[in-house]
Amino acid sequence: MTYVSMPKYNETKKDKEDLKIITLDDFNKITTRFPQGSSFYIPLQIAFHTGMRASEVCGLTWDCIDFKKKTIKVEKIIIKKKENGSSELPKLKVQIDPF
Repeated sequence: MTYVSMPKYNETKKDKEDLKIITLDDFNKITTRFPQGSSFYIPLQIAFHTGMRASEVCGLTWDCIDFKKKTIKVEKIIIKKKENGSSELPKLKVQIDPF
């Protein structure tokens, strides 16, 4: 039997400079553009206060939100492929606990 030697793959986390972190000041500017009543207001609030990705917020349905326990479950994501969005399961099952 012949064995193949594979080089080790070390996955590195992105440098902090590569991350797009929105400051509170930036967020306030965004919410000025999309005020309460806008269809983007609630998704923006959820994303900013939980750290969820846009695809995770778009995949939320009412059964993912437990108001009594104050939790949100990320059970699916919505991604845009070509012309239509499609639903996929997330890479990891995540539950966001109360903060």
